[in-house]
Amino acid sequence: MKSQTYESDMAVVVGRYATPLAVLLIGVGILLAQPAGRGRKATVALFVFGILFNAAMIRLIKREGAGHGLIMARLFTNVFVNTIIVYILGPYWPPIWLLLALSPLAAGIYSSRADTLKTAGIVSATLLLIHYFKGGSSAAAWGQQGVQCAFIALISLLVNEVSRLGRPQAPANS
Repeated sequence: MKSQTYESDMAVVVGRYATPLAVLLIGVGILLAQPAGRGRKATVALFVFGILFNAAMIRLIKREGAGHGLIMARLFTNVFVNTIIVYILGPYWPPIWLLLALSPLAAGIYSSRADTLKTAGIVSATLLLIHYFKGGSSAAAWGQQGVQCAFIALISLLVNEVSRLGRPQAPANS
């Protein structure tokens, strides 16, 4: 067993809380929203994949003390899968947008401020594109999307700044 780094420890903590929230959001969305046909099958398949993928990644991170590359691969795989789920479930289950907020929040815990902001920007742009492709047209709907994007960026930066207070400092000669 390799020694754990701060980044690996934080990735495990994120998995402990973010994965159950994702399971709750998606599971309730599937049960209550009832997307039809292939959308339902795709969502269920992605849901199962997400659970298995995240469980395997957390075990690997715990066992191997994973580095930044593996953690970022997990983060962006989740963004990709969550984007598809939000696209499918969004019209039926409005709270599903919170699923996209989880990745920037995770980045805020174990990444730099710049990486957190990049992740929040990617997710926010994704949220806006989903809204555009789903036919969002009213000023109120675009305003809501803008507020959601601001929430994602600001809460992620808040989490990043708070988590940096607890990070071990590198020696001055490093």
